[in-house]
Amino acid sequence: MKKFLIFLFLSLLLSKASPGHEGHTFEFMKSGFIYNDNGIVKYIDDIKYKKGDLFNSTILKDYKITNPDKIIILIFNHGMSGNKEKICNWHNGVVQISKLTSHKIGDKEVKVFMNCEGMKVGGKRSFSKKKLMPLEEFVGDKPFIKNATYFNRKQKTVELINKFISEGVSPQNIFTSGQSWGGWNSLRIAGFNSELINSSIAFGPGCCDPKKKQKPGSKVAEEFKYFSYNLKSAKEINALVFSSFADSFENPESLSFLKNIEGIKMVELPGFENGKKIIKINGKICKWDTHDQNNENITDGHYLLSSTCFDPYIEIIKEYMESRLLN
Repeated sequence: MKKFLIFLFLSLLLSKASPGHEGHTFEFMKSGFIYNDNGIVKYIDDIKYKKGDLFNSTILKDYKITNPDKIIILIFNHGMSGNKEKICNWHNGVVQISKLTSHKIGDKEVKVFMNCEGMKVGGKRSFSKKKLMPLEEFVGDKPFIKNATYFNRKQKTVELINKFISEGVSPQNIFTSGQSWGGWNSLRIAGFNSELINSSIAFGPGCCDPKKKQKPGSKVAEEFKYFSYNLKSAKEINALVFSSFADSFENPESLSFLKNIEGIKMVELPGFENGKKIIKINGKICKWDTHDQNNENITDGHYLLSSTCFDPYIEIIKEYMESRLLN
């Protein structure tokens, strides 16, 4: 009986960590190109390629690329919780974005890169209001405190972009994207490193804690004021931004300042329906993504990218990327 219980425990443990787990709750711990295999996210470097394919599986772990003229790279950045929990992403966090892999635009093919480099950086998140630089000086590409985690993360992404460029990928064929803090930093890259990329796609961009903590005069409110002022200092930000009024962090109202920045295109996602904590897209209730979509409702619009109800917006992303590349 004891052996059976040990076997059962090990089986459950392995099933949770395996990509074949029905609930798809497993986490990713490394950077890499990903694709969607019937609803399950997998690393491309787990595939054995035939000679002549776009990627060489023997060198993909170093993110090296063959045939750079034939690919479009979409870099996806996780939120700040990835730094705190020391994980790159949960499966449901990238299952929708992974569907863009292999999408053809002209004679090129999209490849989605899950970026975990920011997970490894250190730095400070907290700050003292007394030590902040004057607000009017927080312009351009700089951190508002020394050794800031958010800035270190952004710089790691910039290093990654430069690596792809050094391997022959044109900046015109590189897009940055991300959810929450990853989305905010993608906007910063589009604003202050525009020469390195085509544009950015941000999902529920949030620089700070939830809005309920951003009380007037609070440190969090001050943080948001600084970060929004910083983005406003960019002359142009070519980006597609998704936001919902059901988002506990930022919503279309708090992000309305983005509309005044040249190059920004806002897409408003549905909020709560009839005062209830239910979000529907095209009549489908948004639930945490699982294989059979039989799980709990998503009650925070900040995480809509984690549900198959987001599917219709994948087409909008494709159209946006096509417009940026073909027009």
